[in-house]
Amino acid sequence: MVKAFRVSSKEEDITDKVEKKRDKGGGFLKKKPEEKLAYLRLLLFPGVFFEYQYLKKKGIMGGKTPHRSHAFFLTEPEIVWMPELSKEIKEKGLVDVNGGYHIPLDQREAETLTTTHFGLMKSRNTPETAVKVRGGHAPIVTTSIVGPGGVPYVSAAVVKQAMNLDAESVDDLQTPLQISVVYLPYWVAKFETPEATRYLVYGRDGKEDGEMTTQMNTNYDFVLDLERRAAEI
Repeated sequence: MVKAFRVSSKEEDITDKVEKKRDKGGGFLKKKPEEKLAYLRLLLFPGVFFEYQYLKKKGIMGGKTPHRSHAFFLTEPEIVWMPELSKEIKEKGLVDVNGGYHIPLDQREAETLTTTHFGLMKSRNTPETAVKVRGGHAPIVTTSIVGPGGVPYVSAAVVKQAMNLDAESVDDLQTPLQISVVYLPYWVAKFETPEATRYLVYGRDGKEDGEMTTQMNTNYDFVLDLERRAAEI
């Protein structure tokens, strides 16, 4: 049993959408092979939710007082910080899932990832891809300034958005607390023909996720690893 976000879409609705997207083959000049649905799975991708403390200035002349906040990032197929989902965890909570497929993430590995990327966020001296931010389903475009050795400094705006922080609090991040493994569900459909394989991904809300679909169809190493690691709960 694992902790996961709630799924608001029904399997029969996703099945209908997948069938409409399935290539039925045919054609006049060059007949295309018909795609077969190899599987449709509710696949749980691992992420990490944690709380942290930071210092915030109190008043114009006052000192800094400790405040708590929270963050969530997806670990597969890359580190993606998702501020809106961290708020959802606090406001709506999670559910226990005892069915479907998931990609296991060890608690110790989650703690190591969090500590490492928390440090990178705090330093703001890391390639921008390490702190990619996505709010909801739309990628947030950010800019950075290139530092010594051609390594870009991540802008304070990225840090602020990913960590739900005020701009002046970026330099006052403290050790992350209460690290938990949390799973984000996606509906994954796999189509096959004698010549090719194609994936189609829908979010837990039933909407097609273009970014994850692209990853599944272009990131060959990730898909091989996913197929190997995906375990039935």
